[in-house]
Amino acid sequence: MECSVWDAGISIVKYRVGAPPLQLLPLEDGESDACTRVHNVLGNSLQDQASIIASLEGVELLGAVLVSRFIPGSSANRGRTTLLMAAEWEDQTSPTAWEKIVKDTKKYVDRAIRQEDQLQDVEVGVEMIAPEVVREFGFLPAQPDELPTGMFTRWHLMMKGGVKAILDRHDATRGKVKAVILCTHKNCPDDNRSPGVLIRVGYESKESQWPDITGEIERLIRMYSWDELCVHIQHYESETEIFDREMEEATDLIAGL
Repeated sequence: MECSVWDAGISIVKYRVGAPPLQLLPLEDGESDACTRVHNVLGNSLQDQASIIASLEGVELLGAVLVSRFIPGSSANRGRTTLLMAAEWEDQTSPTAWEKIVKDTKKYVDRAIRQEDQLQDVEVGVEMIAPEVVREFGFLPAQPDELPTGMFTRWHLMMKGGVKAILDRHDATRGKVKAVILCTHKNCPDDNRSPGVLIRVGYESKESQWPDITGEIERLIRMYSWDELCVHIQHYESETEIFDREMEEATDLIAGL
């Protein structure tokens, strides 16, 4: 089941469901003054009820915590106070089950907050995520000897242009791409590194449209029989020095062919 739904103040994308609609990734978590106030008044009752609601839908939470979710470079007190839940994602069942869990939990949270005079100015969102959202991929620019024979050269001479053409065809990425890099990544907890394509886009790019884009890129990749090459899109505002250096090395290599 493809996930790209916006309905009545809830947003649903693969691995994430939230009410009110989701903030763009990446996000940091922290303790804010509002979190402390809610905890002082309600204790762990919100987390406990979230676990009960999830269990009624056959979902066992990996955890639930009250945090502030904020954009890197901002601060916890400027973020969104959020009841953050984690669970394993199943493509066939999670979109429907998670939507109901988030809706029911949000209703309970709103009622609990409204009943407390000390919390009338506090708004608490509800977000449910899968471990894939926070997994540390550890992307690093790929070197020729780390990849299958011929992949590095063919990527820079042939495939990279095709990937950029796909990105230019979609509103979510047209004019918003910061970098398209051939990388290796560590898919924790496995220590082995695998090849991947890292696409970094500005925060104005809509995450809900990414599955269609990655799917089209993956179909292009399969034409080259590179099934092991994963595609990862993330919000980012500037390329780092290490990626700039990778681009320079790739250009030098190709120029010497």
